[in-house]
Amino acid sequence: MSICVFLIVLYPNDAYGLNISITKWSSVPGCEKTNSCYTPGSASTSTGTTVTWTNNDSAAHTVTSGGPSKPDGLFDSGLMKSGSSFSFKFDTPGTYEYFCMVHSWQTGKITMDKSSSKPPVAISSGPSTANVGQQLTFYGSKSYDPDGGEIIQHSWTFGDGGTGRGSSVSYSYSSPGTYKVYLTVIDDERTTSPQSNVILVTVSVPLELPVAISSGPSTANVGQQLT
Repeated sequence: MSICVFLIVLYPNDAYGLNISITKWSSVPGCEKTNSCYTPGSASTSTGTTVTWTNNDSAAHTVTSGGPSKPDGLFDSGLMKSGSSFSFKFDTPGTYEYFCMVHSWQTGKITMDKSSSKPPVAISSGPSTANVGQQLTFYGSKSYDPDGGEIIQHSWTFGDGGTGRGSSVSYSYSSPGTYKVYLTVIDDERTTSPQSNVILVTVSVPLELPVAISSGPSTANVGQQLT
């Protein structure tokens, strides 16, 4: 049995929710090299925050409080199948450990310094309709830090298990449907924003119009029958 260990440090005065994506393909070793097993891989939050983990991988995962050899019973997601979510609200300041019972290479970290800084604001924009396979561009460059700091990371989730990073990202969908696109940003104090406004993207299969092909003579005499 493999074990994943994570760390959350919480302090008072934050009532924002934080969403963590268990990244697609994170059940395969390698994502730990780029800190991309989770989106965001490193984040900040504080007491009063509800943290929601969503399994966007095809494999099952768990989120269990305590250490690998001694769960403390505070929370336990049980086995999370693909597409399922688990939430827990942290009402007391302190440090909370949690772990996964399945994959040892996955690690994530959520911290909050004892400061009065405000979280950055994530602002996203992008198209609301698309065709399957069409290349789309989403923008997060209007996100900002109200404390005057810099945004150092933009993390995107596209609603189909895909993720991306950057102030602007390109993405395409392989299947029709309606997808929710979210942006989370991190400032230079490693503080994580609440999620951005949701962008609903409706993806359709393009209609294939019939093609008319004709042939016939190009010259004729007056009264001549043509075919």
